Amino acid sequence: MIEMCLLNSSQFLADANLIHSQNKRSKYDHSVASVQFAIEEFGKASILNKELQESEEDVIEVPNNLFGGRGSHQLKETEAWTNLSPELRVLARKAFEPDCFDPRFFVTRDVELSHEERLQCLFVDFKDGIPTLGVVVENDKFIKLLKGIEEEINKFRIS
Repeated sequence: MIEMCLLNSSQFLADANLIHSQNKRSKYDHSVASVQFAIEEFGKASILNKELQESEEDVIEVPNNLFGGRGSHQLKETEAWTNLSPELRVLARKAFEPDCFDPRFFVTRDVELSHEERLQCLFVDFKDGIPTLGVVVENDKFIKLLKGIEEEINKFRIS
């Protein structure tokens, strides 16, 4: 099951890379969401691996909230980031001061990959009466994120 989670995580990264390579805009909405799915699957593999390492048996009890329910996304995401470099999480750096520029149109805070950002990349929403979709992503940071996660998955497979 651990290897299946790792394979699924790698496939989400491949999907994200394909979507990203086909996109000519500065927003990579669905590719960002795919990366978040990859992170959650990687977190799931890490949790299962820890349970297996701590068990004296070949069979482990899987935590109920690992496969759904309230907080499952955050649980897996938090676990994944214990293995990943925090610098990879930043998709775009703050470029403008919120006191001087409208945050609906300018990057006035660091944009970090998270479960919440994933939702912003998948669903049209309204903020202050303006339809929104996606988050700002710096291309070089996105490429570094993809490579960084894949490197950690490969390290995980070796250990």
